Amino acid sequence: MPNQNYLLKPFLDMCEKTKFDAVISENITLDLWKKWVFIATVAGATTLFGSTLGEISDHEVGKKTLTDLYKECRSIAEFNGYKLDDNESNNVLKNIMIKDSSIKASMQRDVEKNAFTEHEEIFGHLISKAQNYNFDNPILTSCYLKMKIYKEKLT
Repeated sequence: MPNQNYLLKPFLDMCEKTKFDAVISENITLDLWKKWVFIATVAGATTLFGSTLGEISDHEVGKKTLTDLYKECRSIAEFNGYKLDDNESNNVLKNIMIKDSSIKASMQRDVEKNAFTEHEEIFGHLISKAQNYNFDNPILTSCYLKMKIYKEKLT
């Protein structure tokens, strides 16, 4: 643990005594980008198809769409200076394509309850980061459009 994190050590010690998983990040901004890429991929796919990850990945075209959506989101992170590790990315893809997975994003669960979602913060802001580099992201944009239409129907 680097010296600048010595103030966080007591908090980490408290967290380790609970059921709360905690680590001190060596690069919090990179870790936040990884999380954003993951959430955008899972939320994007499950809301676009209104299905669980298992239902999506039961189809070859679903696996390809999950992979391509992840690659779009990962590319946006990399354009913005945050390189995601290849092995870690491969593990993410493997884990989101587990057969019979019942996982769906909280955004999809919100849709099922006719509730408002955070699509603007997750998809819209990520797309704006891509536009800074003129990077085309058709799958992510489709996810965003679906959620914009959903929101219009709510209001």
